[in-house]
Amino acid sequence: MPDAMERYEEALGHYEIAVASVLQPDKLQNNDIVQYGDDLFAKVDTAFPQFGDYLLADCRTGEIVQQKVGKYDEVQRRFKRKEIQIVPSELFDLRLACLNNLTLVALKIAKGSQRQCDFEETLARADAALAMDGKSAKALMRMGTAFIETKRMDHAAQVLTLAAQETRGKDAEVNRLLEQVMVAKGKGGKGKRKGKDKEKKVTQEDQIAKHFSVCASCGKHGCNDPECGDKHFSSSDEEEAVSQSWAQASSRDAAQSGDADIGESGQLTNGGSTETMTKSSSGDGSRGDGTSAEDTAVAPSQKSSSRHTIHKQSSLLIPIVVAVVIALLAVGGFFVWRLEDSANVMHQEVEL
Repeated sequence: MPDAMERYEEALGHYEIAVASVLQPDKLQNNDIVQYGDDLFAKVDTAFPQFGDYLLADCRTGEIVQQKVGKYDEVQRRFKRKEIQIVPSELFDLRLACLNNLTLVALKIAKGSQRQCDFEETLARADAALAMDGKSAKALMRMGTAFIETKRMDHAAQVLTLAAQETRGKDAEVNRLLEQVMVAKGKGGKGKRKGKDKEKKVTQEDQIAKHFSVCASCGKHGCNDPECGDKHFSSSDEEEAVSQSWAQASSRDAAQSGDADIGESGQLTNGGSTETMTKSSSGDGSRGDGTSAEDTAVAPSQKSSSRHTIHKQSSLLIPIVVAVVIALLAVGGFFVWRLEDSANVMHQEVEL
């Protein structure tokens, strides 16, 4: 590891020599990379060549470089051409890569020695890399690791959150470190996940209970008809009442839709429930129990329930009819093909 440190330090020395040999143009353009102080880098945000000055956006923060005016106020600083030095993008990327690798080597040395000074060296290396690119995920992750090792969880949470944002949550190591910090701060996700699982389990139980509950109005399981209201039974003590209600509703719906079978004896049969009906010879539409036809008129809600049943039966018949039609078309096509084939064979025999 010390040899690696020496090699990277040597590469940084070559960088300084290379930058010093770069020809400096008289005027700069927007987005040119420049160095405006000791280890401070920026991009030209706005060039004013007619005035010979420039506004710079710092590479760490991405904001316009400011300067103090008076005790509290700050204004945008305009740099003269001689105050800044242009840096080719190739040399800039080379220096950033060297600093990121130096941070990694320093972190490994610090983990091996567990000395505070070595972790501080790691933080300094990472800070130098972030001065060139404030969104460098590698530098942020290694800085966060150093903060974790030195028990500074608040700082670790800040830099690792930025690293997670830059990697869009796709870096497994960043996610692991961030979870470790959250657990150490007492904000781990395990307890919350258990609570969510418990809440989800309760919700599923409620849905199951609702599905198997029986409506007191229409006698159906899991009824969602708004006309029935919120009248459901679930206890075994009321099963007999529910069965009677369901039988009456089924008989009434079948009578209205015309799907029930009426025998010669005048019995109305539907789903195992039977209601005896007698025919009146007087022809006045009265029933055997003396109740007139007007008294037995179906209520609007009953009519609506009957229409709802008919609609459901129709919706079930549609796919069956479509399947039958497709099957018939397939069979018909097969027979047509066979007839054409037979006709071709007979035509060939006639020619012979």
